[in-house]
Amino acid sequence: MKLIACFILLPLFISACGSAAVLKEKTSLPMQPNSIKSEPIIESDIVRFLSKDPKIQQLKLAVENGALNRKLIEQSMRPQVNANSSIGGANDGSNAELAGTLQFNLTKDADLTGAVEQRNNIVDYETEISRLSILAQANERLYAILSNLISADAANEKIGIIDEGMQEYEKVAGLIEAAHSVGALPKGKYLEIKNQVSDVEIMKSQIELTRDLALAKLEIELSGANSKVKRILDKNKQTVAKLKVANGLDGSVNKINKLRSAILEENLKLETNSSKWNGSYASSITSSVQGDPSVFAGVQLIKPVYDAGQSHTRMQIIKNQLVQTSLDLASLERDVKTAFLSLEKTKRNMNEGLQLLSNKIDNLYSAQTDLERRRAAGKAQLEELAGNIIAIANTRLKQSEVNFEFKKAKLDYLILNQSLYSAVLSKNEIRQLMN
Repeated sequence: MKLIACFILLPLFISACGSAAVLKEKTSLPMQPNSIKSEPIIESDIVRFLSKDPKIQQLKLAVENGALNRKLIEQSMRPQVNANSSIGGANDGSNAELAGTLQFNLTKDADLTGAVEQRNNIVDYETEISRLSILAQANERLYAILSNLISADAANEKIGIIDEGMQEYEKVAGLIEAAHSVGALPKGKYLEIKNQVSDVEIMKSQIELTRDLALAKLEIELSGANSKVKRILDKNKQTVAKLKVANGLDGSVNKINKLRSAILEENLKLETNSSKWNGSYASSITSSVQGDPSVFAGVQLIKPVYDAGQSHTRMQIIKNQLVQTSLDLASLERDVKTAFLSLEKTKRNMNEGLQLLSNKIDNLYSAQTDLERRRAAGKAQLEELAGNIIAIANTRLKQSEVNFEFKKAKLDYLILNQSLYSAVLSKNEIRQLMN
């Protein structure tokens, strides 16, 4: 009967303890993850490709874990029940009797300091950071692909220029060899031409190595991409070069920084409140073989009295971290502004340089036409014509290199200010990627 009484009384105490704890519910939370299930989003090919990135998958998993962590906090605030028992023999010196107890304990966190709200806020902020960080990882993946695409294209363009130059040179190569063999072309001039040709061939070999390395990296980065995705990325390498860039950080970076500061602020509140009274509601029912059931219900309170200054030190560390977070953002903003000014100057210098190189190429082609006419009339030397052909190739190579360097600088700026994703993905695709 004593045991039956325990089971009858226990639900009553659970109910009483649950009603005694009045929890402070949060009415609003900034930047909470979407809790309402919307209609399934049909991902585009590029989004589906990026979503397979292991790091993006990890971030999406962290977003899902945010909801689970919030659930854990909610569950931890509900009544917790445990039972313990003991059985054995008791001997008073003359008689041995069976002795035992069965006890049910019920506890519930009173949350007198409001820690639940801070903990929920921290979970929500961390979840949103993970969601926004998907954009940063998309930037890294797109940068790896586009930079190698641009490098491979630039290398192919240079190889094409060299091949065209060598084809032009072949038109006079036989005449140069013949002129040298009969002594009509001095050995010094002959060796000078041969060395120039060798330099061009060595350059081609180095460029081919650069191209092959870029293509090998591309094969890894584009693993799992279908032909449509490859066409999209190939098209966007030109779009990025023409894109008008903003002077400043992408909005997602500022949001992440604010969220990190908000987490530190919540931790500071938790640490501050840790020195206040806190406790839990508790009740228990104990039944023994030899006695009537005993019941306890009350509140257990606890307050730190002396921790040798640990709490104060932890608060100071958090305050320093807040300052550091602000300084990190200021440093990044300064780097972006400096890079933007450098990019603008590079663009002006590029336009001026390209114009000068274009004028030089025009002059060299005019000179080549004149040299060919004079050579036909016997008034121009073969070495002059060969030198002009090589000069045209070298100048065109410089022109190609200037274009490549600017495209690379543009790409480097977009990864620095974290906005590269917006140059490739539409607003709808961005939404798809982050959901």
